[in-house]
Amino acid sequence: MQQFQHPQNTHRSQPSLQLPSVPPPGGQISPPENFRHRGGALRQLAGWWLGIASLTGHIAENTLAQRELLRRSRLVAWLIVGLFMVVLVLIPLAITDQRAQMTLLLFTAGLLVAVWLNRTGRVTGAGILLVALVSGALLEANLASPIGLTLGELPNFDAYVVSVVLAATVLPRWTTFVVALINTILIGGNYLLQPHNANLQHDALLYPSVQAQTVSLLARPIALQFILAVVAFLWARSMDRALHRADRAEELTQLQQRELARNQALEDGVRMLLTIHVALANGNFAVRVPEMSDPMLWRVGMSLNMLIRRLQAFAQQPLTPDQAAYVAYNEQMVVKMTQEAEQLVAALQRLLAGQAPSWPEPGGTPLDAITMLMQELVRTYGLYGLPRGQERRDTPRDNTNWLR
Repeated sequence: MQQFQHPQNTHRSQPSLQLPSVPPPGGQISPPENFRHRGGALRQLAGWWLGIASLTGHIAENTLAQRELLRRSRLVAWLIVGLFMVVLVLIPLAITDQRAQMTLLLFTAGLLVAVWLNRTGRVTGAGILLVALVSGALLEANLASPIGLTLGELPNFDAYVVSVVLAATVLPRWTTFVVALINTILIGGNYLLQPHNANLQHDALLYPSVQAQTVSLLARPIALQFILAVVAFLWARSMDRALHRADRAEELTQLQQRELARNQALEDGVRMLLTIHVALANGNFAVRVPEMSDPMLWRVGMSLNMLIRRLQAFAQQPLTPDQAAYVAYNEQMVVKMTQEAEQLVAALQRLLAGQAPSWPEPGGTPLDAITMLMQELVRTYGLYGLPRGQERRDTPRDNTNWLR
């Protein structure tokens, strides 16, 4: 007899489903470890190639011209990589063709020379060589045909626009029109001077005349050259303007940061000088101004340090006998003047009270002259303030209120 199993036991016997962990809100999902390793290896490989084929790491990036030169040098390096890949693709086609093998060999040698020029800072020369290699390779591909110019080789004329794009990328933008004109001359000369294959001669029967065929077949590649030259020129000009704007914005940001740092250093320096002056005013001659980043403030700090050293040396220097006698005499005179001033104030108070004043004795101080003048004033006007022999009519003789 089959036993009945409880649903809970059945549920416990089943394996539990493991759900993938969900990152918290705002968190980032880190890429797998193999992806990170692969990306690091590719970056290392790219850095190695730019280090040996461009000016990366060998030129400063302080000015716009230096940064633009470095940008063009890196572009040339990556374009060389692309052209090397084209050579690898064409190698199977040249296995049985000695002329094609020689062409690929010369093309590879030209790419190596371009690497050397780009690495040594001759970026414009490397760009001119790349343009010449592309246009020359296309021309040689047509001229190497043993059966003459065929209809199948006419699309090669359209490929000349690659050199126009290269010129707009790594050369001054006005060179795009020069390259387009040179390509036009090469296309026209190739078509007119190379013998035509029978299929191309048979195609002329489809046109009213041979001249109409020539114009029809050459109009497209030549027009494509100049149309793409105009587009590439406008693209290069807009890119240059964008780089100039970005460089001005970066320079403005750096200037603002330098100005803020300079203002902060100036405030700190002024605060430090103020602290030194306060300590010096309190008699602390051991303080010194530390070295400052601002040149002008540091010059002031050096002058202040020299002044502090001189004051400290003067304060520690013992007095000569003459200087000690002079200091003692001044201290004695100060004491005498203080005592005489107190006695003179007491005499004036007694005079105001209508009493006989007790004048201080002469002590050889500047207050002696004031005491003599007060004594002469009292002798002239009497104790009560009127000249002798005269009396006030409106008040008794002993009224002394006017002195108070």
